[in-house]
Parts: sequence; C-alpha cells; structure tokens
Amino acid sequence: STLFCCLFRLLTLKPSTEEVRALVENTDSPFIRAVGFLYIRYAFPPQEVWRWFRDYIFDGERFQPLLARTAPETTIGEWIEGLLSEDKYCSTVLPRLPAPLMR
Repeated sequence: STLFCCLFRLLTLKPSTEEVRALVENTDSPFIRAVGFLYIRYAFPPQEVWRWFRDYIFDGERFQPLLARTAPETTIGEWIEGLLSEDKYCSTVLPRLPAPLMR
C-alpha cells in the first residue's frame, strides 16, 4: 500500500525529531499524521512511544484509515489507541510493547 511505501521511505531516511513532530502535527491531511504515528510505533523504542502518543490519544480529527468504502471512520485518537493495544496493523506485526509499559 502507499502508506507502507511512505513508512518504508521514512524508515530508510531516519527523520529528525523535529521532522517527526512536523508529521504528527500536520494540518493538511490525517494520512500524513498517520504515517508519522506509524513511524513512531515501528521505529522508536517502546519507552518513547507513549511519550509521543499521550498528547494525541484524545485527538478528535476524523478520518477513514482504510480507503475501502466499507471501512469505518474513526478518530486519530482511537486509531492511536489501536496502535498501542493491537499486535498487528494491516496484517503486519507491530513491535512488542513491554507489559509494564502497557499498564
């Protein structure tokens, strides 16, 4: 998918902290924000993931993460919560988060 191509590109470029912040605070598109959050989830140490996600967990911006017509609409906050609580995203395994961190 296009999202995973963008994610792969980010993983190879290794953006700076300021560049990642610009992605997750982008106001042009929720999809730009989504690739930023996925990058954080895949590339950052588990201890830093919550530090990055906590400010956005109640974000109410609505979007449809999967472009299929039948895919449900959700908020960025709910989608981030899924990234924290699920083991997989779109059939790809997410890095494991330690149990103490999940409490």
